[in-house]
Amino acid sequence: MGPYTSNVRKAQYLTYCECGKTRRKVVKLCNLAKSTAADIWKRSLAVKEERLTASLPDLVSVKEKSGRLNKKNYKKQQHHVAVEEGFKACRITIET
Repeated sequence: MGPYTSNVRKAQYLTYCECGKTRRKVVKLCNLAKSTAADIWKRSLAVKEERLTASLPDLVSVKEKSGRLNKKNYKKQQHHVAVEEGFKACRITIET
């Protein structure tokens, strides 16, 4: 096996481990080095721990969009508010 272990190999290794096979057999099945298998296992445990300690809002939070999109959406919202308030305005009027 080369120096790079693909995500497919990592998933295969973890799947076999979750199915109840011993890690020694799984290392042979996946054709991985023992140290690589140990690193994958340690990283999977760290990810599980991170997810258990993270709060629900942290897990479902959405990254803010770039400034350009925010400005565009803000202008659209201004237009909708103006229309709801009864003003006759187009987007070009609001932008200037």
